[in-house]
Amino acid sequence: MNIVMIAGEVSGDLLGGKLARELYNTGKISNVSGIGGDAMRNANVRTLHDVSETSVVGLVEILKHYPRLRKILSNLKDHLRKSKPDLIILIDYPEFNLKLAKYAKTLNIKVLFYVSPQVWAWRTGRIKKIKKCVDLMAVLFPFEVDFYKQAEIPVVLVRHQVLSDIDKHYSPNSSLNETITIGLAPGSRFNEINKLFPIMVETADLLRKNYSNLRFLSPVAPGIEISSLSSLNQLNVPIEYSTDDFYQTIKSCDIVVISSGTATLQTALMGKAMVVIYKISPITYRLLGHMVKIDHISLANIILNRRAYTELVQGNASAERLYEATRELIDDKETHVKMASYQNELYQKLNSGISTKELAEIALKLTQSN
Repeated sequence: MNIVMIAGEVSGDLLGGKLARELYNTGKISNVSGIGGDAMRNANVRTLHDVSETSVVGLVEILKHYPRLRKILSNLKDHLRKSKPDLIILIDYPEFNLKLAKYAKTLNIKVLFYVSPQVWAWRTGRIKKIKKCVDLMAVLFPFEVDFYKQAEIPVVLVRHQVLSDIDKHYSPNSSLNETITIGLAPGSRFNEINKLFPIMVETADLLRKNYSNLRFLSPVAPGIEISSLSSLNQLNVPIEYSTDDFYQTIKSCDIVVISSGTATLQTALMGKAMVVIYKISPITYRLLGHMVKIDHISLANIILNRRAYTELVQGNASAERLYEATRELIDDKETHVKMASYQNELYQKLNSGISTKELAEIALKLTQSN
C-alpha cells in the first residue's frame, strides 16, 4: 500500500513521524512519501521536500514565497498522478493542504486531514471546502468534534500527542530557583524568528539590567541554525542556545517567553509560567484581523476559555510590554504558582481520544471504503 503524507511545518512533522511509524508497524504499508522533516525521515518517509521549504506564516510572507510554494504544489500534484497512492494524509498547514486535497479528489484518492484548520476561530467558510474534499478529519481538541459533526463531516478525536510527551517529561515544580532561568522561544519559522527574537533579546537586556540572578536559555527548533538566532542578538545578551529535545530545554526554565503556536500548549502542560507573544506583518494583520472569531491566540487560553496566560499581540508585542509581563512573573510568586497550577486542568481537558496506533488502523480502513 502506497501513502503520501504532507506536513508543512515542524509540529506537523512530529505528528507525521509518529503516525508513519504506526502505519509501517501494521505491515501493510510499502511506501510513504511526501513533505516532512527529520521526524518523518527517521520513520522511513521519503521526503520530496523538507518542511523548511514550506514553513511560512502570514499573508505577506506567503505572497513573498508564493512562486516557490506553487512549484512545490505542482511537484506534489505530479507525484500524486504518477504514484497513484491509496491515501493522502494531510497534516495541518491548511492553505496549502486544502488545495492538495481538492486535487487528490479529482484523482479519486482518499483524503485524511490530521489536525483541524482553525475554522472555528476564523474564516469559517472553509468548512464547505473541507466537506467537499476531505473523507475524514482527525482532530486534537474535543470541542472540534461537535463542530465537524454539525457540518456532517466524518471526524475522529485523537489523543493529543503532546500528552504522551508530557507523561514522559513532566515533573511538578512551581517554585522559582535562586538563579531564575528564562526561556526565549521564538518559534520554528524563519519569518517569525526574525520578528520576535530581537524583541525577546531587547527584553532580556532590560531584565538583566534590573535583576542579577537571571539566566537566558533559547530552544533551537529543528531545521534552525544557532547562528540564525545568535545573529539577531545585536545587544550581545548572554543567551545559551539549546538543541536538546524541546521538553528537556523547557524543563530547565522557570519562566518562558514564547511565540504563539503548539509550543505554548507544550509549555503550559509542562507546568511553566509563560508570556505569549505574536506578531505578523501590519498588512496581513489589517487584512485578516477582522476575520478572527476568538478572544485568545494561544492554544492553552483557547482550551481553558480564559486569559490564563498573558498574551501580547501585534502592537503590544514590544520589548517594554514584554519586560513588564515577565517582571510580574519574577516578582509575583503567587501569579507564578497559579500559572503552574493550570497544568492539571489542561491535561484533563485534553486527555481523551484514540491513540496514534488506532488512527493508523482507521487510515487503512479508509482506503477500503467506497
